[in-house]
Amino acid sequence: MVPILFHESNEVSWEDLDMNPKLLRGIREYNFERPSIIQRRAIPSILTGRDIVIHAQEKTGRTTALAVSVLQRLCLSDHRYLTLILEPTRKKAEETHELILSIGGAIKAKSHLCTGGTNVRQEMAQLTQGELQFVVGTPGRVLDMINRQALNPDTIELLVMDEADRLLCKGLIEQISDIFHRLNSYNTQFVYVSNIPVEAAEGETGEYLKDPIRLSFKAKDLEIEGIKQYYALVEQQGDKKFETLSVILATVSPLPLVIYCNTPAEVELLSGRLNVQGFSSQTVYRNMEQSSRNHILEKFRRRESTILVATDGLWRGFDLEHRFVPLVINYNLPTLDKDNYIRRICTGGSPGRKRLAISIVTEDRMHVLEELEQFHSDNIVKMPSDFADSYGRNSLIKE
Repeated sequence: MVPILFHESNEVSWEDLDMNPKLLRGIREYNFERPSIIQRRAIPSILTGRDIVIHAQEKTGRTTALAVSVLQRLCLSDHRYLTLILEPTRKKAEETHELILSIGGAIKAKSHLCTGGTNVRQEMAQLTQGELQFVVGTPGRVLDMINRQALNPDTIELLVMDEADRLLCKGLIEQISDIFHRLNSYNTQFVYVSNIPVEAAEGETGEYLKDPIRLSFKAKDLEIEGIKQYYALVEQQGDKKFETLSVILATVSPLPLVIYCNTPAEVELLSGRLNVQGFSSQTVYRNMEQSSRNHILEKFRRRESTILVATDGLWRGFDLEHRFVPLVINYNLPTLDKDNYIRRICTGGSPGRKRLAISIVTEDRMHVLEELEQFHSDNIVKMPSDFADSYGRNSLIKE
């Protein structure tokens, strides 16, 4: 068997992966600067036609890597190729469907959302008319469409089980098994994407896998890809820290961004000062009433507000995986938990997309920054003097 050639260097470009030129335009428009490690491995693996099992935690860019991979697979098949992507929830299916249409717009990718809650006859008509390339759905509605002969399982050449560990849980496993039994398994390529180790993800459907390629990724290595980490050193005297923050905000406004402080009192104080200066901001912090917290975060996700001032634990219980936050600012460095630094700078990110993390540090706190850098083995460099030219809103604006 011919070994797969993986591009391991962080300097690998999309051109090195021989991406379709039109698809490459869609990738660029989505602001992916370079392929992430999961994309560098998933794309050549899927193109082999072999079955694949991928282990990567949520919010590590795995869904985006999957979308790019299957779109490239479509390009190489002269656009006559049906991919079925199964998701555990309607919301996840909607996000994946939208992602495929967004990145695949340049190649005119045709995707159908199959999740229920819509008119059955209309959906049957949509599935039987035209040449679909992707069906993204939940197991119940997909199985229903197969039973009604609106979706022909013999035409499915690639089946993706996104969040396979959830799909194979009690309540969905019976529907999944029925779908698998209808497939021509000898002609179908299977891709499992899972939160848990690969062997455990295969469950009762492992018998269908044919000598699968197994890929496993560490969460931290995926999360911090594409993040340029800077610090701005300021004097302790006067109000230099707030002045520096104001200059940064004026440079990037109105980009969506998150500013982190350590306590609710610091959050409220800073937000108040920003509002006085004309930088409209919202606050989110620990022990906030959940309904108020969700309301503010939903406004931010819809881009009705663009500046959040927050404490750690901002996104707990709230999914922001497909909403891009290009800039995170540490107004106060985390002190109690060093891992919070990574959690902060990975806010609302998708590996491979250009992102910035800036820590504003007074001279007496430089030792804290150095400890964080050593603890995480990261390279945090001084903010360049030409920051405004290199990282103004025009260079980071695309979602």
